[in-house]
Amino acid sequence: MPAEHPHEYADLRDASPATKVRLQLSGKEAWLLTRHEDVKQVLGDPAMSSDAKSPGYPLQFPVPEEVLQFIKFPSRRSTPPSTRCNGAW
Repeated sequence: MPAEHPHEYADLRDASPATKVRLQLSGKEAWLLTRHEDVKQVLGDPAMSSDAKSPGYPLQFPVPEEVLQFIKFPSRRSTPPSTRCNGAW
């Protein structure tokens, strides 16, 4: 059974599926996507980056440059994950 999400998520999804939010720890702005199809599109877009060293990346707190090289973020999907475990894709 899927986890219940706060009703605010549904409200955001209906009113504005892509919403600018302010990150609590850093105060930086970031985009919140609320629709699965939008998330898949963004994650597959080569113009988008998950590189924390990229200018404008919304880190939650300052990270020294020498530490950033060791942080691994999920890479964009090149192929769909196995549907054996996750039929949602």
